Formats: sequence, structure tokens, C-alpha cells
Amino acid sequence: MQNEPADDWVQVGGKGRPRRTAEQQQKHLQGRAAAAAALAAVTGHSPPSSNQQHHTYHEQPQPLQQQQQAAEQQLQALAAAMAGSTPSKQTALPGWGPPPEREWKVACSSRHRKNRRQQLPSTPQEQAQYVAQQVREIQGQLAAAPVYASLLAAMRQAAPGLPADAGSSSSDAGVQQQQQQQDGSGADGQQQQQGGSSSSIRPGWSWREVQSLVVYGLGSPDDSKVSRHQLALVLLLQGLLPRLSQPPLLFDPAFSEADRLLLQGLGLGVIEENEEGRRPVQGPTLFYLPHCEAGLTDNLLLANASPQQQQHLALLGNSFGSYQARWAAPSARRPSTVRPDRLLQLVEQGAVCELRVPDHGYCVASAFNDMSLHTFSAC
Repeated sequence: MQNEPADDWVQVGGKGRPRRTAEQQQKHLQGRAAAAAALAAVTGHSPPSSNQQHHTYHEQPQPLQQQQQAAEQQLQALAAAMAGSTPSKQTALPGWGPPPEREWKVACSSRHRKNRRQQLPSTPQEQAQYVAQQVREIQGQLAAAPVYASLLAAMRQAAPGLPADAGSSSSDAGVQQQQQQQDGSGADGQQQQQGGSSSSIRPGWSWREVQSLVVYGLGSPDDSKVSRHQLALVLLLQGLLPRLSQPPLLFDPAFSEADRLLLQGLGLGVIEENEEGRRPVQGPTLFYLPHCEAGLTDNLLLANASPQQQQHLALLGNSFGSYQARWAAPSARRPSTVRPDRLLQLVEQGAVCELRVPDHGYCVASAFNDMSLHTFSAC
């Protein structure tokens, strides 16, 4: 193959490439001129004069270097014309260009956002403060709920000594009327006695003399909505017992670090070791066992088996009547394999006085369902 003359080659990027022919160069310059004319039409500027814009080839074409210089001068002239004046108003294409200033500030600054999500707590201390605020709010709601009025009515029926301002008589009357309609048996419908006495008032017992409030099986308020509502009830019970010798004591193996900080912040005490319910009472004591297994309740009754200890004991928790019904059922329906002998024995002997506390469809269904107030050796 015969090599082409060296003058027909140009070095581009270190590699050889054939030069354009006169026809190719003419098409190239015409394309650049057309692009410049289109740009001028869009911006509203007149393109350079025809003698600067078009270069026609005659019989003797201009040298390639002169043609390139002419094209560069044409583009420079157009750029200078654009820089010296303000372009005409253009219609932006959909989706192009920055948003208006107001919308841009809203989009880029979180301070302008509405309903901004609150930052979640990141430490146990922050979580404890967050849950404490919720529990205080629940406490106010629970104080106005019918289930709390039912509890006050049961406590007044069991013994005297509640503060005079604990609830309102109108609320209690409304709850008792609702119970009469539901049970169809008047005041006896609220009281399910497991003994022979017709009166539920305990001789020698007064809520003003209660010295201790102990809570087992609360669960983790940090993790459970139900536990938060039950903790709110603990705070309400504390307000009903003015003679407590110490803050209410609570234990649950599920307590986390945030739970302990929460209880301390609310002025409550934490039992450090698992007593498994075996706490003997030294004076009038109210135990609150929300939805605990019968075995834990049975351990508590075994630890307070003497008649004197039973007289100092009141228990708020799952209905003993429900426990008895479950263990009277076939074995396949029993809640556990360990029979609560002491609990069932007291029920069979008629040594338990149980006062039902209906929840009246409370907003958290599993918080206070199947709850009763139990006293001993008064029936």
C-alpha cells in the first residue's frame, strides 16, 4: 500500500489522523455556523455578519489554518455579544431550574417543616424522662376513668379510711349503677365473697393505716404500653395511702436500666433481689400483682400463713375466682402444671373476700381486665 504524503496527516493526541478534505472541512464549518445561528436565535442576539459567518470555497480554498481561525473568531464574536447584554426572558422547561426562593427555604431548612417528627431518646436517662412524662399524662387520664372509680368503690366497701377527696361520689354512684345494670344483682354483684360473712368491712383495718405498698410483675414500662398504665395506677394508689412508711417497692426481672431510672425519678423504690413473692408482712400492706401467675400469688400467701399476717394483707390482682375456675377445668385448660394449693385452700375455706373491679372497656384492654381486690379472714 502506497503511503499518503506527510502533509496530509496531523498529530492529534499523539496519534496520526488524516486531514479533512476540502469538502469535509466545508461541511464542518457550515455545521458550526448553523449552531451559532441557532444559539443566537434562542438568546435573541443577532449572529455575526455574513462575511464573518460563512466561508465558501472557491477554486482555490483557503488554507486549513485560516479557516479554523475564522471559525474561532466567529464564536468569540458571538460570545462577546452575549456577555455585553442581558439575555431575553426564557421559558424554563418543566423540572428545570431552582424552585422559588420561599419553596427552596422550606425544602432545605427543617425549621420550616410542619409536623416534624420528634427526635427519639438515645440514652437511658432520656428514655426514662420520656416515659415518665407519658406516665404522668396517663395518670391524669386514669384518674377520670370509670375503672378507677370502680376501684375506689371496692376499696371503700372493703375498709374505711380513704381520703375524702378520692374520686367523686357522683362518679362512684354512676359506676355502681352501671354494675347493677350489668350484674343484675345490685351491690352484691360487685362482691364475690368466698366466705360466710355478709359484710365486707374488715374489723381493725383502715386504709389510713397501710404502711407498705409492694408491686410484683409490673413488666417493663420502657417497653410495654400496658406496664405504663399499670404504673400510673401505682402512683394513684400511693396518693390514697398517706401513712406509707416508705416509697412503694417494685420488682420485675424485666426491669431495664431505663426502667430503674424511671422509677427512681418518680420517687419509687426497686427491690434488688427476686423474692419470688415470699415477703412476710410486718404491718398493714397492700400488694399489687397485675396479671401475675397463680404460683407467685401462692408464694405470697404461704409467706403470710398466720392469721395475724392475713389480717394485715390486702391483694389487688387477678381474680381468685378465675384461678379457681381454671383449676376446676380439665387439665388441658390449666394455666400451669404447679397447683396453687394455698390459694385454692383459702378460697375453699371461705377465708377470702373478693371484690370485683370491672374495667368498663378501658382504652388499653389488657391493663386492668380480670382485676379484683382481695382481703382475708374477714368473711
